[in-house]
Formats: sequence, C-alpha cells, structure tokens
Amino acid sequence: MIRRYRATFSVLLGVVLLGTGWWVSLWTLPVRAAVPVPAAENGVLIAVEITGTQRARLDQQPVIFTATVAPLTATWPITYVWQATGQLPTSHVISARADVLTLTWETTGTKTLTVTANNAGGVLVSATHTLTITVSPCLSLTGVTLAGPAAGVTHTAQTFTARVAPETAQLPITYIWQATGQSSVTQVISDLVDTATFTWTLTGTQCVTVTALNPCGGLVTATHEIALVDALRVYLPLVLKPPEVCQPIPGVSYTAISVDVGHSQFPDPDAAHDLRFNINLFEYHPVVQTRGLITYGVNEGTPRLIHLFSEPHIPTLTEVYMLYEDGKAASPYPVSFLGLGTTVEQIIHTPDRNAVIDSRGYVAMVLYASERTITLKYGREDGLARFDGEGKLIGGGYVVQLDGICVEPSLLALYAQVDAAGRVNLPALYGHQALGRASGGEIRVAIRDTGTLMDPRSRNEWWYTP
Repeated sequence: MIRRYRATFSVLLGVVLLGTGWWVSLWTLPVRAAVPVPAAENGVLIAVEITGTQRARLDQQPVIFTATVAPLTATWPITYVWQATGQLPTSHVISARADVLTLTWETTGTKTLTVTANNAGGVLVSATHTLTITVSPCLSLTGVTLAGPAAGVTHTAQTFTARVAPETAQLPITYIWQATGQSSVTQVISDLVDTATFTWTLTGTQCVTVTALNPCGGLVTATHEIALVDALRVYLPLVLKPPEVCQPIPGVSYTAISVDVGHSQFPDPDAAHDLRFNINLFEYHPVVQTRGLITYGVNEGTPRLIHLFSEPHIPTLTEVYMLYEDGKAASPYPVSFLGLGTTVEQIIHTPDRNAVIDSRGYVAMVLYASERTITLKYGREDGLARFDGEGKLIGGGYVVQLDGICVEPSLLALYAQVDAAGRVNLPALYGHQALGRASGGEIRVAIRDTGTLMDPRSRNEWWYTP
C-alpha cells in the first residue's frame, strides 16, 4: 500500500551573464510531488477497536462485543485474545478483520474488557472498553391462573397447576396452597409454574386457593372448585359409560383408500395402544415457554394449521405443553403440544397442504381415530417414519395429531371398520375437509416430521405460507 504526501521543493532557474550584456536572474517556483511512503509493511497490524454497549442490565444479557483491526490489508490469520472483569480469558484465531465475543455477568458494577490482536507481522495492538452492569428492574406479579379437574372422586389424588404472570417476573416465586380440609402448603421455587396435589375423604364441593408473591411484591390469588363424589358409590357401569356421541356434521362423507404396501417395513400397528398413533397415551404438562408463534425457519410443503378452522386464521394460543414418555420429554424442542382456543362444537377441519397423496386430490389418511383424538398422515404408508436397526430412516411424511376434539361419527365408524378389516385401506381426507368438532374451549395439536415431535408454534413451518 502506497500513501501519497504533498512536498514543496525550490527550483533554481536563471541565465548566466557571459560578459556581453547578458545578465543573471534567479527565482524559485514551488513544485508539488507525490512521495511514496509505506503504511503497513507486509500486512502488519496498526490498530484494533472494540465496539459494544456501555451500559446493560442484568436481564439484558448476554452482551455482544466486536473487535475490528486495521488496516484492510492486514495479513490473516489474526489471533484475538479477550480478557474481561470476572471472566476467563478467551482467544480466537480466525481469518477475518473482525472478531465477536459474547459475555454474561452475574454481578453489577463497572466491567473492563480488553482485546489484544496480532498476526504474522509480529506487532501487538490492543484496545480497552468499559461498560456498567446495573440491577434489573424488579417486576412484581400481575396475575396467577389455577387449573385442575372440575370433578373427581374421594380417596383419589387430584393435581392442580398454578401459573403466574408476567413471564419476566422476578424469581423466586412463593406459592401458598390452601384447600378445604387440608393443611396449607408453601413452596418457594424459581419457576413460573407450580403444582400441588390434594386428596379428600369427604364428598361435595371443595375449594383450592393459591396465593403467589415474589421479592417485588404484587401478591396475587386464584381459586378453583372441584366437585367430589364418593369413590365407593361409583359403580362400574358408570365408569365404563362411553362419552356422548359427537353431533354429525351435515353434508360430509368419507372414503377409504388403499395403503401403500410397498413399505413392508411397517408391520400392522396396534394403533390404539401405540403412543405414536394415539396421542392420549402420552402424559403432558404445561411448560414455561412463549405462548405465541416463534420463528425457527421456513419449511415449504407442510400442513398449514390455519386450515383447522372454517375461516383460516391464527387462533388464541391458550397453553403450551410438553409431551412425556416414561417421565422423559418426548421431543427435543421446548414445546411439543399446543393448545388452541375454540368454542364448544366448533367444526374442526383437516390442515391443508400443497401436495396430494392420490389422483383424487386427498392430502392425508387417518392413521388413528377415537372419540376424542385423531391422527393424520400426509402420505400413504400405514406407519410413522422410524429408524431400523442399522440407523436407516424408513418412511417419512408429516403427521398431525389432534386432541380435545369429537371425531365426526361417520368418519369414526369408517375408521373402526377398516381397522378391524386389517388396515388394507384407511380413511382419506381432502384439505380443509371437516373431520369433527371441538369438545370444549381448547383443542391441542402435535406435529411430527420424519417421526420427530416438532414445535407447533413455528410460524413459517406450520402456520404461514412462505
């Protein structure tokens, strides 16, 4: 690299008198010239600069800093060594003019950050940056909800779940549980969700109250009632009474289509007792995660959950859950089961997809159906994707599982018929075709992709069309 500087020189001009009347005149003229000066020989570093915030709160972390070296022609690779108050030194050797460091502090006060950079040129350059970490604002509780069974029997444990708001409330939370005829229970935990279990010996209406508070104040309370009957008077015929039949949906009809028999790796399933088919075999509990759509990425050609409803839209997300198998989370994602707000007997439809599984335009088959749940496979195999003993993936396709619905009676009857006949055929559904009604104020949905339970909140995968 050559830099050009201006320089002025005096130039002597004139004529020499040779004794015949000639005369001599001397004068000077300024002359400007470009003089080459080396700036950073052999790509040697001449400076490094740190950019980043100068103030942050404990709840606004992590904090990101960027170190940038000069000149542009610096030789790679460059070694960056970071040191910060209360942190272990960190070094990166990269082929880039800029390096990024992310830090988190657990204490308040002024923090000093230093970066030193060098390369093959052998010159060390360094820079220092200071920032101040301040205390997070103390957010008090604004509310608490209490959920649990509305009815039950005596001598049986009943579990209730409390959830406080806002999600950014200061921890820990103190939960004080009180129930009719029970001893008070106090729990102090660093969680926005708490549960308590009570068992009653007396019949009648029992009241459960939870009071929650945190270090910032804002005491909040919620109550819940449960009606109990004598367990010794609940006769077996009553226990075995089937749920009420779902109201038919006028004008609907259903057809079964043949299963793809090319996949002999899928044995005939016992769908009612296989939790991959019957979502009711999972346990599920609320989790402290965002009750709203989030962004993971874009996945085209997926079932779109907006088509669950007569007028496609994004409903209220009433709750977020995790499905559990043998006490362990059944998904690698933070949420695997999503509650959607509905009204009683609201018609629920098949999520549409921009691909069909046969020439008549069907998009999905019914892998399993019961009075309250249905499992849809967006493909022709009678099974879910799985790995064989050699780790090879068998099958594929998306699967949508719905709970809290009353499956349309004629669809349920068709499924029972073909299931009993050996599952050579299974019911098929068009996109946005009605399949049942909501049983209450919430339906729940789970989605699988190549067998894995996904996060149903993913905006660009399961809701919007890219």
